Amino acid sequence: VLWLIAGCAMLCWIYPFLVASYVQRRNPADEDQSRSGPGKLAKGINENVVSGSVLVIRLTDDGELCRRSELADATYAIRHHKEGQPSEPVLAVWYVHGWRHSAKGGDSDLHNFRKLITKLKELQDKPGVTVRRHVVGIYVGWNAALGPRGPDLLTFWNRKVAADRISQSAIVTKALSATRNARKRERCANDMTILIGHS
Repeated sequence: VLWLIAGCAMLCWIYPFLVASYVQRRNPADEDQSRSGPGKLAKGINENVVSGSVLVIRLTDDGELCRRSELADATYAIRHHKEGQPSEPVLAVWYVHGWRHSAKGGDSDLHNFRKLITKLKELQDKPGVTVRRHVVGIYVGWNAALGPRGPDLLTFWNRKVAADRISQSAIVTKALSATRNARKRERCANDMTILIGHS
């Protein structure tokens, strides 16, 4: 019985590290911070993002940006300046997901966040709204889902350490400051920012 308990304890301790190293080997591009060039929006592709868009910013376990171009795209989307036209107010909604979630396309948090942004956009289009705002969702993703459902419960402490490192890096605060500074030039008093975090 003691050997069984010791084996289970060892598995619980080793499992998160094995899965984390496997994920990094399978997805090396996700950890590539050298991709710092301008994003699609900065290059002028789809520069005027439609209201209700959701952009993703991914972070590494060390609290660094996976791709700096994702932050550049978010900044351009929130700035939302149309050539020769006054800039309309912006409603920027930030969401940082929690444990057992990620920025992958099939994640339930990302899916529900997109639904929320769509709903907010529809509310802005209703008649009787005094201040119509351009709605932009920023989904901040990190590698909080390791392995299949069930065994990933063993990753709690490992992912908690990663979450602590990310919070200490203050990267979300820096990203928020960068996007807010982009709007300061427009001097939009009716801008709104909503920050949502999930443990």
